[in-house]
Amino acid sequence: MKRFFGLFGLLLLLTVPASASWHPEVSPTSVRLAVGQTATLRASVWWSGLWVLPWTDFVFDTADHHVAVASGRMTSSFPIDVTITGIGPGTTVVTVNSIPPTHTVVEVVCGLEDPVRPAAANVVAPRAEPVTLEVVSSIAHRQTFTWYRGHQGDQSSPIAGSGPSLTFTPQAAREFVWVQATTPCSTSAAEFTVDVPLSRRRSVRF
Repeated sequence: MKRFFGLFGLLLLLTVPASASWHPEVSPTSVRLAVGQTATLRASVWWSGLWVLPWTDFVFDTADHHVAVASGRMTSSFPIDVTITGIGPGTTVVTVNSIPPTHTVVEVVCGLEDPVRPAAANVVAPRAEPVTLEVVSSIAHRQTFTWYRGHQGDQSSPIAGSGPSLTFTPQAAREFVWVQATTPCSTSAAEFTVDVPLSRRRSVRF
């Protein structure tokens, strides 16, 4: 199928008068979106006022993947939809390897982001056994998590862990653990209280 369209495009190029023009187009030419949001571009190629199919695949890419990423594919009809996803605040350019190349300017801004919250702020842990602490976040897939022992704000005792949950073994009857969640746009935190019930002593009768 792709070979057929390639031959068709080449024949069209040979039969159109030399005065005709090759005009790639991406619409819109500028996009503004928030981190985590998506937008759709439409790419097409005109030859002498007609849509044509290029005989090479279109490639869509962004100049800075920390700001936005682009995804699109060659299809048998135009226009081609290109999805832009905002990654971090900044400005970048989405380029299309058409002839001549064309591009869209993409501006990514910070939007409102919900803070993390503990799935359960007060946890009871069996003595000398691990317990799992977990935070709930609608944007966990783009957050970085750092865990600490102590009250919120105390960064003197970091705990190994980088995800929204932590398997933690208490070392005292009551411990406090907190987590900091960061994105390029926001920082939030949640604190946990972990209690370990004292074991009951059996009374001995004489």
